[in-house]
Amino acid sequence: MKWNIVLDSSSDLFAEMLDENVERTIVPLKLVVGDTEYVDNAELDVDEMLRAMKAYQGPTSSSTPSIGDFAEAFRKAKNTICVTMTSALSATYETALQAKEMVLKEDPSKNIHVIDTRATAGKIVLVGEEAFRLIREGLTFDDVAKKLDEYATGIKLIFSMERFDNLIKNGRMPKYQGKLVQMLKIRPVAYATDAGEIEVIDKPRGESAMLRKMVERMQEFKNIEGLPVIISHCHALEPATKLKEMLEAANVGSVRLLKTRGLCSYYTDEGGFIVGF
Repeated sequence: MKWNIVLDSSSDLFAEMLDENVERTIVPLKLVVGDTEYVDNAELDVDEMLRAMKAYQGPTSSSTPSIGDFAEAFRKAKNTICVTMTSALSATYETALQAKEMVLKEDPSKNIHVIDTRATAGKIVLVGEEAFRLIREGLTFDDVAKKLDEYATGIKLIFSMERFDNLIKNGRMPKYQGKLVQMLKIRPVAYATDAGEIEVIDKPRGESAMLRKMVERMQEFKNIEGLPVIISHCHALEPATKLKEMLEAANVGSVRLLKTRGLCSYYTDEGGFIVGF
């Protein structure tokens, strides 16, 4: 095979042959609930994992793919573009770089480029799809890599959560604060900074206010007219669909809805969604 576009499972996509020369490979992260490890692959029952998370009273965790997982994907093709979630919150990017070094020692003739999106979900999807478009144009490997680095810096990510149980149990939010936010029906709007960290920018009360604020913030970040938008949601089809309709009214180019896989479901929890644009 000539090209392989490698994404980690926080992209919410699945493995697929894109054409006769290009494959999309998904490298899975892992979620640990008590004594059970859930591999974020195509066989994962996300609903079962979420039920286990709610039933388990202790802290849970996530872990990166192994170096071997990435190395196996990198060995598949002459040219590999790897797109990972933010290095600010995960070691996935660094693991991919180690795998790149390993595989190039085995076969120096291969081309491997790893991109730290400094985000997750929809941003990874958009960068991966841009990679496929550039490959189809017949660009050289170096040109594809250079253009993707530039493209990735312009993609933004914004999100909102409805539940905070997982953050509370893992000590990332004080219990009193989480309960107060839920009681007041506050739906924080947050975004991924240029450094790949999470920053809360608004605290509207209620779903309608949250959706309006999300569209406003997206328009402040950049001109969204004509742009593709990816909305990944965790059991939040209704608000995600409302947001889709609002964005279409704002003349975006297209809006796709995806169901979150394991990793993004783990962090956003039910009712949450993530928007890449």
